[in-house]
Amino acid sequence: MKLEEGDLVASGPELTSAPSVLDLPTGPLSRIPQISATEEDQGSVARFFSEIPEDFAITYRNAIAILADPTQVGVLHYTLGEESISRAILAYGPQAPGQVVIMISAESTWRICVEPTSSLMKTISSVLLEQIPLSPVDIRGSFSQDAGLVLLALLHLLRESRMSSILSHLEPTQSFEMSTVEDVINDSSVEDFRWPFFFFDKVFPFSSNAASWEGRVQPALKELISRKLISAANDNYHLTSSGYRILVALHQHLTKVAIRITRITDKGSEGHEAMLLVRSLQDLFLFDFGGKESTIASLDFKNTELLISDFLKHPNDSTSQTVSSAHSCPVCAARVPDHTKNCPECGVKILSSEMPKEANQAPASNAPKSHRTPPPYMHKKADPPLLIPQPVKKQAKPAASQSPKFCIKCGTKLRSNDKFCKSCGAKVIQ
Repeated sequence: MKLEEGDLVASGPELTSAPSVLDLPTGPLSRIPQISATEEDQGSVARFFSEIPEDFAITYRNAIAILADPTQVGVLHYTLGEESISRAILAYGPQAPGQVVIMISAESTWRICVEPTSSLMKTISSVLLEQIPLSPVDIRGSFSQDAGLVLLALLHLLRESRMSSILSHLEPTQSFEMSTVEDVINDSSVEDFRWPFFFFDKVFPFSSNAASWEGRVQPALKELISRKLISAANDNYHLTSSGYRILVALHQHLTKVAIRITRITDKGSEGHEAMLLVRSLQDLFLFDFGGKESTIASLDFKNTELLISDFLKHPNDSTSQTVSSAHSCPVCAARVPDHTKNCPECGVKILSSEMPKEANQAPASNAPKSHRTPPPYMHKKADPPLLIPQPVKKQAKPAASQSPKFCIKCGTKLRSNDKFCKSCGAKVIQ
């Protein structure tokens, strides 16, 4: 073990030895390597902690305690273009509130550091090119986990066709058959990180090609038809305008980020939530797999940062809470404070946040019929509408001196950037 630029660098056997040397418990989500270790490895760990300064000893003892018995773990996988691939293990625990332990494999050793969760968010924002403006469109909706995976597979299939057509100077395929989608899913374990579907498979809680897909693809395609992402003609399927917009974004993607978070559920099993973010020059698309449902949405950067901040934050960690109690508008995805009757961004009426949870949830889909059942997921999502893509209009913000102070209809106090009254829904006159 050694310190290198403030990080802990250790071999696998040294990490294996560390919990017993430091008298630390090991839990069900442990990220400590399980490999052979010797007395020499144990001695190396003991010497390291006896020789380093006390503040470093406390920091990295806590880090190893969290890696040995974390209350939440994650995998972060991202790429810059098609060249640089990074993969990190994340761990959270009460020993370091507001922080995350990051463990990265470096050849035969592991590099471990402790960072504020906010720093990890900044890294992801940088990878997603936050400095380049986005042009989000009104595409968002949710469907079953099977349909979400099938959508990614068919987008992969058509993107691959477009790439091949460029090389062969032939017309790209615009339609597809059910059997070709099954072939893509069966190849999803291929180690080719250029393709978003293969890339996402590396953090998904189960490998999609390990389960039996017999009888599952056709119902998923029917569901995608009902969500207006694809259309059918005889045995052939085509993308709609919404589906085509997503395909173009994946075809022209600049970078992508995949994240998985795992916790122990109330029932004692491992629960997961995973998301894929694909960034093209003008689009940022989210593929979110949580609950028994998946969600796809076109995002702007403000809501992307809020979403990822909530996603990365430990549920019991109040120190990193940066957003007031709120939820997202089902139409424009803007952040809507609790007890607000109308979205302050688009004016749509919001269902009461005091409704029973069962009344505001989509029915659970049936568990996939396979010999390897996917693990349970942690959350359920509402079912927002999927719309035909229309550019989100950006309006100039009024000058501070011209900003309205109160709603002319009901008298509610307004914020300077409100377009609609959050109480009565009346349009704010600029």
